[in-house]
Amino acid sequence: GMTEKWYKEGVIAGFILWFIDHDLTVWVSIDTIATLMWFDRKSLNIKDLQHIPHLVVPGKKKRIYFDYDMEQFLGDLYGTNRPDTYTIKEKNNEHNV
Repeated sequence: GMTEKWYKEGVIAGFILWFIDHDLTVWVSIDTIATLMWFDRKSLNIKDLQHIPHLVVPGKKKRIYFDYDMEQFLGDLYGTNRPDTYTIKEKNNEHNV
């Protein structure tokens, strides 16, 4: 699964988590999740975010759900606000992101 692929060049694996009671959506890397699992952690609480690396996924809340700014999120994830400069390689096909 993801824990076997996250270390490959160009791969960024993780989970997007929505803390619905706090109106907060974050991305946590699979490396961080694997470390938590190593220590027998079975869940992630919003208080845990004080102690683990994560990215806030920017968005505006509509009535119930969010409208996320995925361009900004991908820029944050890749370390730049220009995600179109990255290419995802998928089985001999290249896709610009």
